[in-house]
Amino acid sequence: MEIGEEIKMNKAQLISMVSRKSGVNSDQVEQGVNFIFNWVARVLKENGRIEFRDFGTFENRDHKGYIGKNPKTGRKILVGPRKRPCFKPGKAFQKLINETHVKNDELMQE
Repeated sequence: MEIGEEIKMNKAQLISMVSRKSGVNSDQVEQGVNFIFNWVARVLKENGRIEFRDFGTFENRDHKGYIGKNPKTGRKILVGPRKRPCFKPGKAFQKLINETHVKNDELMQE
């Protein structure tokens, strides 16, 4: 993968990459990835907030309800209030991303 290239992957591809790079059995990596994803979702669902120091914060943003339009029928519908999970990067993470000589491709190659 090239520096600056958009990386899209599903959970299975993430597990495979982490397993390959770390030398850890893919079943163990899958358990860890599933645990982290489920834990983050559960905390956010309960209106929590998760801060990983120097990395960033996961939290919910509240969105008000509004009157929308059904695209098929054109009828007005009430869209209820909802929460949207958001990620705010920490300062150290932002600094790492904005450094000019970060070797992004080292993570994906080998």
